[in-house]
Amino acid sequence: MKKLTPPSRGTERDDLMTSIYTYQSKGVQKGHNLSEADIAAILEIYNAYDANGGQAVETLKGANLENSLIENVRTAYSKTYQGDKLYHIRNNLLLHVETCPICGIDTADELDHFLPKAEFKILSIYVRNLIPICNRCNKDKRVLGGPAPETQFVHAYLDDIPETQFLTANIALNKARLQVQIGVDPTAAIGADLSQRLTYQLNQLNLDVRYRREINIYLGGFAPHWHPLFEIGGSEALSKSLDQQAKYEGTRYHLNDWRALVFQALSGCAEFCEGGFGDAFPVPEHLWVNI
Repeated sequence: MKKLTPPSRGTERDDLMTSIYTYQSKGVQKGHNLSEADIAAILEIYNAYDANGGQAVETLKGANLENSLIENVRTAYSKTYQGDKLYHIRNNLLLHVETCPICGIDTADELDHFLPKAEFKILSIYVRNLIPICNRCNKDKRVLGGPAPETQFVHAYLDDIPETQFLTANIALNKARLQVQIGVDPTAAIGADLSQRLTYQLNQLNLDVRYRREINIYLGGFAPHWHPLFEIGGSEALSKSLDQQAKYEGTRYHLNDWRALVFQALSGCAEFCEGGFGDAFPVPEHLWVNI
């Protein structure tokens, strides 16, 4: 889980004025005549959303607002696609986020309504309710969490996610098969609420299963380097190399990225470094990479 810099605010008024208006369709007036009072009420909801850390409360639904306003804000989300009036919202949010901040596996090429627009329609185009995410996580994250931390997702913008390692990878070699389980480090000083949310998110999105597949594919590309390194320098050289790779992955991505966690765990796994790697990732000698 990676924290994202919250998108700056300042275009909300223009976004509303650009996308909410009245128009004629077959002689019938449709849309909504946006007033200053409407804008003020919506901006107040946006402020409350930030103050509440994006968690679900009834007041964020804007039940006191006119239904035509609420419905027109909901449908305005369709204007965030390329070529339409609000495309800048989508473009700006996705521009500087490469991999999904939740799984760290796939490209973040979609926007997730942290509070779903089906229930929180008035937040449909609010930038801080739109999280860059991959298709798989977006599809699997369909459930709205409950009021307790152990039933809530982590908010990539608004939750206090510390710049420290709070996830860990547990390594086991079972009949030459590498088994990895990524979970919340019970010793990490991150607070009970965040720990519970992270655990819920990992379980709800079934990330452990996805990580196992990705890890074995990813590590397979390093195996041709490990074999000759072990032949020359033994387990100590391999452990040191794995540790260096862990630091590189942590710098390239972030400390809690699955790649960094796995390399860190492998560097400290005696069974893996003392030869177990060869059983888990066999490579014919003629394919070893010269070092």
